[in-house]
Amino acid sequence: MASGQVITPIEFASLPEGRIKKAGRLNLITLGGSARDMGHQHGVIARELYVRNLIKFFMIFVRTLRLGLEDMIGPAFLRRQVGKLFEKYVRLLESNMGKRYTPFLLDEMAGFAEGSGESYELLKGLMAMPDVLQILLARGLSHTVANSIAVLNPGCTSAAVWGDSTADGSFIYGRNLDFFDNHSMDHNPSIFLHKPDKGMKYASFSFLGVPGAGITGINEAGITFALHIMLSKSVSSYATPIMNITNEIIRNAESVDDAVRIARSFRFSSGWGVVITDAKRGEAVVIEASSKHVLPRKGAPAFIINTNHYNTDLLRQREYDYSVSTTASTIGRYKRAEEIIREKHHTFTVGDMFLLLGDHLEYFTRRERALGSTITAVHNVSSVVMKPAELKAWMSQGEAPSNNSDYIGVDLKSWMGGELKLLDVRKPNPYAGTHEFAAFQEHYEQAYQKYFYHSDIPGALAELEQLTNKDGKEPIYLMLQGQLSMKLHKYREALEAFDRAIPLPDIPHRTAVSMLWKARTLDILGRREEALHVYRDIDALSGIGANLRKAAIKGLRRPYSAAKIKKHDIDFVFSDNTEY
Repeated sequence: MASGQVITPIEFASLPEGRIKKAGRLNLITLGGSARDMGHQHGVIARELYVRNLIKFFMIFVRTLRLGLEDMIGPAFLRRQVGKLFEKYVRLLESNMGKRYTPFLLDEMAGFAEGSGESYELLKGLMAMPDVLQILLARGLSHTVANSIAVLNPGCTSAAVWGDSTADGSFIYGRNLDFFDNHSMDHNPSIFLHKPDKGMKYASFSFLGVPGAGITGINEAGITFALHIMLSKSVSSYATPIMNITNEIIRNAESVDDAVRIARSFRFSSGWGVVITDAKRGEAVVIEASSKHVLPRKGAPAFIINTNHYNTDLLRQREYDYSVSTTASTIGRYKRAEEIIREKHHTFTVGDMFLLLGDHLEYFTRRERALGSTITAVHNVSSVVMKPAELKAWMSQGEAPSNNSDYIGVDLKSWMGGELKLLDVRKPNPYAGTHEFAAFQEHYEQAYQKYFYHSDIPGALAELEQLTNKDGKEPIYLMLQGQLSMKLHKYREALEAFDRAIPLPDIPHRTAVSMLWKARTLDILGRREEALHVYRDIDALSGIGANLRKAAIKGLRRPYSAAKIKKHDIDFVFSDNTEY
């Protein structure tokens, strides 16, 4: 048996049936009985096995948002008052949505709270946080509160191929789940098999500490779902949280039409795309939704792709463009996935899906990159490949980016029948073995952790310097190094980093971001005439965002002050910002 395929049972005295096993780093967990029973079983396991979990992450995240808002306020007394009001507002949003959960998920959360010792009321609120974040964004708090919070850089890529697109006519589905969570999720990769006492069995590809099925799943009818964030200005807290809607779909849908009908029976709180596939009928849709509309979208005749932007005209009118780089990312991932599928027309196999999910070729620059607008995202916390008609699935088991790790296969059909059987172990994209990716893994995350979670700017800069020494061809690393150098008043070193970044291939907007920071560094160094020349060059460029152009025009009017760099928030995903 291949490495990582040994099944290891883990027994709990409080769960005498032995509901959890391990294969490699994957938890394979069987939950059964009523909704409350399944929640309780999950809660007991979570309490025993996890240290980091999504509930605690969201609690920290709310505090981080509050501190980010307070940093924008001057007087200390006013900061505290604004911070308190902000937290009250977040709790109000959570409370509004908490009243709209269906009984099944409420019972499951109550059971989880009993088993884990977590607060039931807190859990209800935090399960709505994916929607709360979008509401905050849509209501104008992105620039003042969450500009530096990487979780608002949406990710996720899904692709389903069937019929003429595949080598044997089979149905193949793959999905990347991308989400910044400081390893709350990818430390606990889990497949949950839900065997309720009433209704269909269903499996969710999730993480310890996330009740319900709400992110990615498949039921015994072969219906799959996967959740993608779409940023919309149409939001409401007087609506149902997305995690509840997807839970109802996977528990009850036996066809694409069923899934659409169930989705339309709810009002969505914010912007989402839910990918639904039905291998038996050879059908797939993306349910594109906001608080005002629920519209199913079909793809090409034998494939469908989804990333993080709307493709239906009505919803696109209210789409929220968070930044030029995030828009480039979602469009670039979509186009690159489509390119791969069309290149493999008639020959696409399960093996090709693993390569697609781990693809590092950026569509716009035609470069393989460890960090950029690639299908593989730095914050990929899990990837799943399925052959839904056969109820076979492979899930990645490594830390982010998880799709650069081995995938362990599970025969869900046998598991639903009472016997857990594993399939083969699949390897990631070969780029995961390159020198460039090794350098990225060794230093990038260390820099991110030191900056965001330890406020260790010198330590973060040291990691970036080592990274650019090992891979000096990635402009995002150099942009990050330059901005960190500015925070430490190392302006000549910053200027050198920006000068190295600007000539390297990247999307025009991001190159212009490096130019902006170069001009500002020149201002600080007293080289105003040189700075003016760069500001003018930026203003003359096409393909850059409106906020960036405004920043360049502002730079033409007055020099940039060194005092401003203290409050500048660094975007570690693309080295881009919504405000400059």
